[in-house]
Amino acid sequence: MSNSNVIFKTPAFKTNSSGGGGGGTATVLPPIPVNNSKTISKAEFPRVFLINASAGAVEINLPPAAEVADQRAEFKIVNLDNSVRILSTEKIDGENEFEFFNEKESVAVFSDGNTFYLIS
Repeated sequence: MSNSNVIFKTPAFKTNSSGGGGGGTATVLPPIPVNNSKTISKAEFPRVFLINASAGAVEINLPPAAEVADQRAEFKIVNLDNSVRILSTEKIDGENEFEFFNEKESVAVFSDGNTFYLIS
């Protein structure tokens, strides 16, 4: 087995494991609260987004898929008093958008560099 460095990316933390039997390091990234419409930047991937639509409709625009290739973000509804949609200039599982319909619903979005895929 190779002794190369491997970086694992998940929405809530990043782990850098190097060979040699020692432990790796893990940095836990806090979730990002979303209370109104926003465009997510490349720097905010991979993260967990907690969406509160109590004050009005929320539209979340994803960055270009190429900018966040091989990464994913998770979206969790905290309050769904108003509509919540995820939008992208690329397709999201073949569609132009994803809309939440259930309180406490969650979904992960993964980019392969060309398009986004829903992972639930």
